Amino acid sequence: MIGPGVMGAVASGLSVWVMNILVTNHIALPNNQSALNVAEKIGHRFALITIILFLLIGFIPLLFVDEEDGRKAALQSDLEKN
Repeated sequence: MIGPGVMGAVASGLSVWVMNILVTNHIALPNNQSALNVAEKIGHRFALITIILFLLIGFIPLLFVDEEDGRKAALQSDLEKN
């Protein structure tokens, strides 16, 4: 649930940052629609890194899951029900 919000915030922040760099270096005018589109695309592309980070963080706990213990616990639970 947090990932899309973080991605949106990062994309927005990066887009504004890129646009400010373009305007500061006199590469584009502040109201140039093409420059705004480019800055937005750059922001969204780099914001995808946040989703990759969330996936990696979510994957790390899975490395420590013991499948054999899980199977034994499920079998024990099934035997206790019967």
